[in-house]
Amino acid sequence: MIILSADKKTVVNTDYVTKVYTGGESLSIRCNLAHGEGSELARYSNTNIVKYVLESLAIAMSHEDSYYYFPSEAEAMEKLNAAKMSRSHVKTEKNRHGGS
Repeated sequence: MIILSADKKTVVNTDYVTKVYTGGESLSIRCNLAHGEGSELARYSNTNIVKYVLESLAIAMSHEDSYYYFPSEAEAMEKLNAAKMSRSHVKTEKNRHGGS
């Protein structure tokens, strides 16, 4: 998989990535490369966005997608809010119809 960093200045081939993790007070997403170098892939304003984006990267990697780009702060917030609304709607529908 090829990953494009949030600032669109770094391209990483995951064949050479040994670790993806949160760093710097958990507000950034970083990776370590096989040859020992590391790189910051994205930085966001709060940990909820970081967790959401890291999870979306993990899902893309598990589906063996060929390309992933880190969303901007605004895109990430919009996607996170949409996901929260979707989960809230499901809970409301279950409760309304007597589901568990």
